[in-house]
Amino acid sequence: MTYRVRKIPLQWDCIRLKSRLEEDGIDMEVKSLALDIRGDKQVATGSVKDARLNPQTVKDLVIDKEFYGITVLSAPSPEDHKIDIMAISGLGGHAFGSFRCRKEPSHMWLRDDLPEGIVDEKTQRSMARIMTYGYNSRVANSNSHDNLATLANRFNLSLKALADAPTVKPIILIAHSLGGLIVKQVRPSCPRDPREDSVKLYKAVYGIVFFGVPHQGMNVKPLTSMAASRPNRPLIESIAWTNSMNTNELRQSFQLGLGGRGDSEVYCFYELQESPVVEEDGNGGFRMTEDPKKFKLLVSQQSATHYCMHWVPGVDHECSMNKNHSDMVKFERGGIDFESVRVVLRGIAKRALGRPSSMTSTPGRQNLQKSKYRSRASSS
Repeated sequence: MTYRVRKIPLQWDCIRLKSRLEEDGIDMEVKSLALDIRGDKQVATGSVKDARLNPQTVKDLVIDKEFYGITVLSAPSPEDHKIDIMAISGLGGHAFGSFRCRKEPSHMWLRDDLPEGIVDEKTQRSMARIMTYGYNSRVANSNSHDNLATLANRFNLSLKALADAPTVKPIILIAHSLGGLIVKQVRPSCPRDPREDSVKLYKAVYGIVFFGVPHQGMNVKPLTSMAASRPNRPLIESIAWTNSMNTNELRQSFQLGLGGRGDSEVYCFYELQESPVVEEDGNGGFRMTEDPKKFKLLVSQQSATHYCMHWVPGVDHECSMNKNHSDMVKFERGGIDFESVRVVLRGIAKRALGRPSSMTSTPGRQNLQKSKYRSRASSS
């Protein structure tokens, strides 16, 4: 089980954190430790074998397994930090678990592989801050009345933390399934908002990489049976094939929000394998079917690529992945699928950094950030 630990003092290293947790009887293998998004504390992720862990037993630190909001998985030094990469999961997903390797659950490519895959060409040091964004989108037994607009509003507010920095870095967004529709809902609203942080955010988001995003809707029939008559059923039905009018309107507004040539890049990955679907287990619950004859293609190639960058002819930005809908964002250590995605992300990062920058910086705040990092690094 992977947990997140927040409110960690800047002076602590992994050894000090592990020692502090052991004082409360928690044996955690600390996998990452990075400066939090606010810059005044650190955040860590780690594996705990005892699934009965009660996070409430730890004082001063905040431990959770939900990963809601922004979690920084890796952060280079301020001198090396040149770009931000943020991943958002899909319907019923998890900010960490959705991207975790199925065969090796302790391995999560965004945290364990990507930092060393996006490096500065001159220094060969990691230059990307890697983050995930989590939100509650459970399907079964949900009491939430969330819709695309409310989910996008909270995501937008979280993203603005990236604009509240001395120097706003270029941003690449990685979005799976419903997460992509949330990104599309946020992107067009930015240029209409005259506030400084919205303008800075709009200019900063350069690359978007979609994975199995239902631009024309998806097969939600197995999910509606789980939702039954719960308040979240309208959200699920809004992304169905049969309700493609909503997704088409979102696609049109998204295209307008992309700007012109050179303002942004979008890549679409689509699944080639059918997925196991949910079925009733006969005891009032649900399970994933094991019968391949019942498997379904959840998001078609046409739906996953239908946004179509209006200035790019051909299919250069459309990429197939021989996986099912869930597994297409779960990469094995050293796997060929990760390498394909890394090449795409590295190319986007290089071109993003090659753009003329109009971002402003505040030297005083930037020096403060460097001071905090030096304090943290000196204890390592």
